[in-house]
Amino acid sequence: MNLAALRELSLANMRELSRNTKTLFLSFVTPFFIAGIYLAVGALSSSGEQGAGDRNAVVPVALFMALGSVSFFGTGVPLVTMRERGTLRLLGTTPAPRWTVLLSLIPARLLMAAVQVAVFLGFGIATDRVNRDSVPLLVLACFAGFVLLGALGLLAGGLLPSSEVAGQTLSFALVILLFISGLTMPLDAVPDGPRAVLETLPTSRFGDLVKSLSTGEPALHPIWSDFAVIAGSSAVLLGIAVWAFRWDQGEKSR
Repeated sequence: MNLAALRELSLANMRELSRNTKTLFLSFVTPFFIAGIYLAVGALSSSGEQGAGDRNAVVPVALFMALGSVSFFGTGVPLVTMRERGTLRLLGTTPAPRWTVLLSLIPARLLMAAVQVAVFLGFGIATDRVNRDSVPLLVLACFAGFVLLGALGLLAGGLLPSSEVAGQTLSFALVILLFISGLTMPLDAVPDGPRAVLETLPTSRFGDLVKSLSTGEPALHPIWSDFAVIAGSSAVLLGIAVWAFRWDQGEKSR
């Protein structure tokens, strides 16, 4: 591995990301907006089970949205934009392999995700919405979720044809993934057949993990099982993302 090239590309990505106000806005504001909605719903709900459910859902939903926003809006869309502008074409003339270019995107995004995770966990601890004893494992779960959702973002960045299509597609995809993760809608309310499918999705496993660890509610699956599914799925998705990576608009995946 050429560590010097990786370091220079990572620094260049950090500078580019810091100047991209639209990407920063979408990556940072969206999770706080969704968390605000849940807080408002919890405040307006009458005391009872529904109010308690909304209250407990705030932190896991915010964590899911934070990691998803950084991965989709902060990684997938910019990758497509770099291809449209010809930046990737220029990088393709250098000795840096595609996996080095993709890896160089990670440090800046990991920093963004870490800041948001720290804010939401700090809020959860301060307001007794997070089980303090589970914080170390919850941080590990968030890192696993970052890798999983980041792999999806990289894959989308390699397959989607334009930044406009990427923005619309990934916005829709993030909402759907959140909805079927079990965080906004209990999977118990879904018929047995579809529920069996939804419960096996790696994003649903991540939702199950952060919800059980943050609220102390019983998990649908053993914790080790959730981690195993997320890790295995992430490895497969990362491999496909490297294969699907293209330097130029007209280049076929290989």
